[in-house]
Parts: sequence; structure tokens; C-alpha cells
Amino acid sequence: MFDCEIEERNISNIRLKFKGASLKSGQNSNIFWKSDLRVGSDVQYLDEERAISIKKSGHYFINVQLTIRMNVGSCSENVDKLVKLQVIRVPVKQRSELIIVENVHSVCQIPDEQSEQSINVGAAFQLKENDKFYVAFSHPNLLSTGHERDHFSIHAI
Repeated sequence: MFDCEIEERNISNIRLKFKGASLKSGQNSNIFWKSDLRVGSDVQYLDEERAISIKKSGHYFINVQLTIRMNVGSCSENVDKLVKLQVIRVPVKQRSELIIVENVHSVCQIPDEQSEQSINVGAAFQLKENDKFYVAFSHPNLLSTGHERDHFSIHAI
């Protein structure tokens, strides 16, 4: 009726669940992930490096979500009030890392005495073969574990 054609595409995506974080004093910490869903062969999770590697150049959508837990003492004078969730790109032809997307959030914005809040980032990028990405978080001690909603995913578009 609409004269449509069916287009078959090899969609690649990876969805990783939160596993944990390395604790580094005064530095952003890399996040550990465990595999949840892998489709296609254009992207690969490198467990040792805690990074996703691009196997085929193209357009990709990256999304990360983590849950933090806060209490009333989180906004004291001697605590850094800003938490940062970052996706960091390691381009294949450069040695320097680039923050490609970041969410900066104030812990003082959470109103309850004890609460949890999701922090997420997402964006689409033109990526090159062998580029790598990983997730860093500024306050790993605030991460709330055990949530199925916390993830790192990348989808070919």
C-alpha cells in the first residue's frame, strides 16, 4: 500500500551492566562493567582495559547511566560538591585522552536526608576504527551498586 522496501542492516550494539569501580584518592576512577548484550561485530568490550573498542568506523550513539547515593552530610564544607560522570575517548592516532561527554552534578541538589539519584549522559558521534572509550567517575564511594538500570551502551546508527 505504501510501496516500501525492507532494508536489512547489521546493527551493532553493546550493553554493559555496572560491576564496580576502582577507588583512587583524588582522581576520577574507571568503572568496571560486565557484559549484558552483544550484537554484531562492529564494537567490542575489552575487559582488561574496561573500554569499548570500535571495530568499524561509523556513527554511534553512546549512553551511560549510574546511580549515586547521598546523605545529608554530603554537602559539608570539606567535601567536593561536584560529581563528574565522563565518557573518555582514546583516539587511535593520538595518545592523549579526550572527554567527549560529561555530566557535572552538585551533590547539594539532592533534597532528602538519604536518597539515590541517576546520573546519565548520551550523545551521537562519528567514530573511527580502533578508537576506544571508557567511563570515569569522580566519586566512586558514592556509587550505589546492584541496580539493573546502571549501564554503558553503544549503538551503531
